[in-house]
Amino acid sequence: MGSNDEPAIGIRDLWVRRGGKPVLPGISLAIRRGVVTGLLGPSGSGKTTLMRAIVGVQIVERGDVSVLGRSAGAADLREPRRLLEQTRTDTLERAFLALAEAR
Repeated sequence: MGSNDEPAIGIRDLWVRRGGKPVLPGISLAIRRGVVTGLLGPSGSGKTTLMRAIVGVQIVERGDVSVLGRSAGAADLREPRRLLEQTRTDTLERAFLALAEAR
């Protein structure tokens, strides 16, 4: 699992075309962990295409999409129990490290 400094969702220079038309022309963004974020826009603006890219089912022309430090669509992201176990382990490790540093 990535560090807390990593965004929950990171998108860099994402290009997606549908029917030969650029739908997502080189967008980049980072959504911090623990933040509630909305996605608004008119019909046809690329909201669903963006969500498909984030979950890893959209074919992208180029760019990078990461979710919790992993490539979008990574197998372990589809296994919530395994992801939760890793999150708990990482949280415990951080707590122990913080305690050790405080001594």
